[in-house]
Amino acid sequence: MNYKQFCQNIGYKDNGRRDWNNVKIRAAYAKAFRPFFTLEQLGTQMGKSHATIIHYLKLKFPRDKFYESAYDIAEKLRGDIPEPQENEESVMVTKVINYTNLS
Repeated sequence: MNYKQFCQNIGYKDNGRRDWNNVKIRAAYAKAFRPFFTLEQLGTQMGKSHATIIHYLKLKFPRDKFYESAYDIAEKLRGDIPEPQENEESVMVTKVINYTNLS
C-alpha cells in the first residue's frame, strides 16, 4: 500500500502543505511503513525528500489522539505483513584490515 492509497482509505486529502494534521498523517504513515520501504521510496510516495522522512520518523506526539488514531489505522491497513527480517546472507560483511601490514 502506498501513501495515496493510505490517504484514500482513511478519507484524507493531503494538500501538500505543512499543516499540523498533514504532518501527523505523514509521520504516522512513515513510521508504520518504514520497515517495508526505503527512505527514498517513502519520500517519493509523499512528494518529499528522504531528509523529511527522517524528520517524520523522529517526531513525537505524546497523547495526541489524532496522531494515535492515524498510526493505528496505518498499522491495521498494513495488515499482518511481518516486518522483514535480516538473514545471514543479506548482512553486509566488512573486512577487517590489519593495520600492522600497512607500514
